[in-house]
Amino acid sequence: MKNLTEVPLTRDENIGARGRNGWFRPVRAEVFRFNPLTNSPEAIEISVDSRQPGKVSPIMIQLSLGDARKLARTILDVAR
Repeated sequence: MKNLTEVPLTRDENIGARGRNGWFRPVRAEVFRFNPLTNSPEAIEISVDSRQPGKVSPIMIQLSLGDARKLARTILDVAR
């Protein structure tokens, strides 16, 4: 089972993402608690989409729960 949280991203000229086809403006991030390789909820997957999402998001990252927590703490620390 995928536990999905969708995060609408601010439309701002300072926001960008680089995917397989170059730079784009992301409009949405989706965060799943799911590991597609093992069908286990013991991982976090983050996907970032542009206005025209395809079958596979331009950016996808899969992290262990521990690494996801470390990344979240680091982002919050840098954002202060």
